[in-house]
Amino acid sequence: MNQYGPNYGVADHEYLAAHWIQKIVDGLKDIYGNTFTDGEYLAFAWQGLRNTAAWSNLTNTQKNQINTNLTSGLSKCTKTCL
Repeated sequence: MNQYGPNYGVADHEYLAAHWIQKIVDGLKDIYGNTFTDGEYLAFAWQGLRNTAAWSNLTNTQKNQINTNLTSGLSKCTKTCL
């Protein structure tokens, strides 16, 4: 527990998932350009945010597409990628 309470990190992740996914995608695009597809960037943005209400609220179809895009994106990476 820290000075912000026992759920401070959880609240941070919930906020990121609810409000920052597209900003994370845009930031990754700024860094990596056309290396990945939009779907792959979206999948990368969801990494670390899968234990959030926003992730739970996605449909199974959306989650499956994100997982497929993650596999595709990671297959393009070198060990210095992301």
